[in-house]
Amino acid sequence: MTTAPSAPEAPADPRDPHPGAPARHRRAIYVGVIVVLVVLLVLALMGYTSTRNDLAAQRKADKLSGRLRAAGLPVPETSVLAQTFGTDGGAACDDPAKALVDARTNGGLTSGATGPGNRPIIAAKDLVTGERQVLATYCPDKLPSFNQQVKDLKLEDSP
Repeated sequence: MTTAPSAPEAPADPRDPHPGAPARHRRAIYVGVIVVLVVLLVLALMGYTSTRNDLAAQRKADKLSGRLRAAGLPVPETSVLAQTFGTDGGAACDDPAKALVDARTNGGLTSGATGPGNRPIIAAKDLVTGERQVLATYCPDKLPSFNQQVKDLKLEDSP
């Protein structure tokens, strides 16, 4: 048996770094590598931003921790403060007076008194002091309006 002679191969281009692979396969590999590198770059940037925010939150939590300690209040761990308030104070800075209104409402609901039996309560001074420290640390611009809200409250020392 004789085999038919094969067609002569085209001479290799001396400028071609990969003479055995077709050009379209090489392009697909290059595009794939570039896509993977771009995805890795985006993930790295997200991780960097997250770490930077974590460090900023930790610094603010350290500052709040010092303020609470100076005010004679109990101080949670700074990691808890950082997770709770983040870098911008979270819900505490969104609407500081809303928390006070919610606390007043909840105080009336838990005492069971409604209507004429509902009486004003004397709030713990520590709660207002703690909120002031949070606002002074995370959103000092909202502190004056909060102080205006609480100026007429009757406060007492915590037991």
